[in-house]
Amino acid sequence: MDGASLDLSSPRPEGKSGADVLLMKQSIVRSWSWLAVISLSQLASAQDCVTAPKGLVAWWQGEGSPASIFDVSPPVAAGVTYAPGRVGQALVLGSNGAGVGLGAPALLDVQDFTVHAWVRRSSADAVASDGAGVGWILARAAGGFGFGLAQDGRLQLQVLGSPGSVLSSATILDTDFHHVAVVRSGETVAFYLDGAAVGGGAYPVMFGYGGQTAIGRRGETGTGSFSGQLDEVSGWEQKETDGSSKGDCRLKAAAVARHEEA
Repeated sequence: MDGASLDLSSPRPEGKSGADVLLMKQSIVRSWSWLAVISLSQLASAQDCVTAPKGLVAWWQGEGSPASIFDVSPPVAAGVTYAPGRVGQALVLGSNGAGVGLGAPALLDVQDFTVHAWVRRSSADAVASDGAGVGWILARAAGGFGFGLAQDGRLQLQVLGSPGSVLSSATILDTDFHHVAVVRSGETVAFYLDGAAVGGGAYPVMFGYGGQTAIGRRGETGTGSFSGQLDEVSGWEQKETDGSSKGDCRLKAAAVARHEEA
């Protein structure tokens, strides 16, 4: 990331103990269905680099830094602190405009994509610090996509600035950590909550490219700042390309397994 990449070459990154385990199981796209980060204590003596699963293009871990482990636009954090999360540390947002600005990363200029994250609401009353109707997890500018948590607790995907959206059938109303994912494939959207499919539907729209992007708020306006914690936010391309598999030694401390569905 142009000088802002996390250094994962040490046996045990800061904030993670040997018992830290992230198990993210999703059956969400034909080409791959699960990502697992195993105990770091088992990786301390690993000698070989681990190849990232094809399609993984960005992974913001929140380990005391807003950086991605891949080379994307240098992030600019505002109003963000760090606290124990689902795995190691997590981003903590709790004020108007809080979030991580990502610039306009071309790697997110896609129509088919997947976004994963661990989310934790700070309260059951509001999802956004500024009272907006959605607390955004990953969002772009007007015309681009926005993935977040609606005020009623449902997961939401929409073209920002447009009235229509797709919502999940299940809700998050407590203040526990939950794993969430959205998959856009063709004209179809599917949501996942803690590994279970929770609805979605047809969404025949075109997402705009090139707009400002942010974790935890809208990219260009800074509104809809998520009220709570975000951890291990990752972005994927659904369609595998030659440039989508980024295997290098920075993944040495995060063993990644890729499974082909039958």
